[in-house]
Amino acid sequence: GVVREVRKTLGDHVEPHEILAVLDSRELAEAKAACRAGVAREELARTTLARAASLFEEKIIPEKELLKTRIELAETQIEHRIAEAKLYALGLTEEQAAALHTDAEKDIDYPRYEIRAPFGGTVIQKHTTLGELVGTQDSMFVIADLSSVWVDVTLYTSDLPHVRLGTEVTLSADGLDQPTQATVVYVSPTVSEAT
Repeated sequence: GVVREVRKTLGDHVEPHEILAVLDSRELAEAKAACRAGVAREELARTTLARAASLFEEKIIPEKELLKTRIELAETQIEHRIAEAKLYALGLTEEQAAALHTDAEKDIDYPRYEIRAPFGGTVIQKHTTLGELVGTQDSMFVIADLSSVWVDVTLYTSDLPHVRLGTEVTLSADGLDQPTQATVVYVSPTVSEAT
């Protein structure tokens, strides 16, 4: 789709499921319309079947006509399930798909596709701008949970006897306001030939 809104930028904190951007997606609009049409066709087929059953009971129509209306209902149900499956494949949740059946048609923004944060964290990369066309394989944002980070430290072999799993260490670096306490959780079993 085409990027309609960009709500977050580099360095912004995001909460789980918070909207990062909004797209206009023709594909989503078509899928939503097909799903709503499927619901309408299914309701019509149910009404037709109920009427045919009533007429069959009164011996006004033959059983062949009743069976035909049952088949039509089954076909519309299949079409509706296929349309819903496409919505799920496009990323809609069951609640969002169900909302298509309860909201007034005028209130549905058919092409609107919300890009939401899968978890809370900080936007560390942003690869999207207003008006840009994005596809299903494009990365729009990278979010990281910076409450816990890994530090990869290279040691000289002479320092290895002092490092063990669980060892408490103090880290200091340019950009850190103060030294930070950490714990060694992994020691590589290999040595670099170059260093």
